[in-house]
Amino acid sequence: MSTPVSERTIEVRAHPLALPIGPYSQALLGKSQGRLLAISGQGGFDRSGKLVALGPDAVGAQADRIFENIRCLVEAAGGSMNDLISLTVYLRTAAGYPAFNESRQRHLRHPYPASATVTDVGFVVDGMEIEISALAVV
Repeated sequence: MSTPVSERTIEVRAHPLALPIGPYSQALLGKSQGRLLAISGQGGFDRSGKLVALGPDAVGAQADRIFENIRCLVEAAGGSMNDLISLTVYLRTAAGYPAFNESRQRHLRHPYPASATVTDVGFVVDGMEIEISALAVV
């Protein structure tokens, strides 16, 4: 089964599989007329290069900033947040997952991009609690 996500992507579902346990799609198919946009891992940095919040409770604020940064990059390439097809999320600890998930639901709409999350990650920059890389078809 497939569902249009945007003019450039289609959500793919396989009925033998369980439904996703969170706000993500199991698979998205990019239509051939789009161009693939690979977005490097983004941290929660403002325009001056400073983290927007620090500490273990900073995941939500950092995630919100990351999604805004991703939005800026996707729009600069001629797309929108609806064109995201995949996210890879890195969290310093698993305890940050609920705050990230709330942020994802504020910034993205169903059907959500395919997603993978890795926890217990060390970051190059002190104070980072989360990093997200993304793919979009624009």
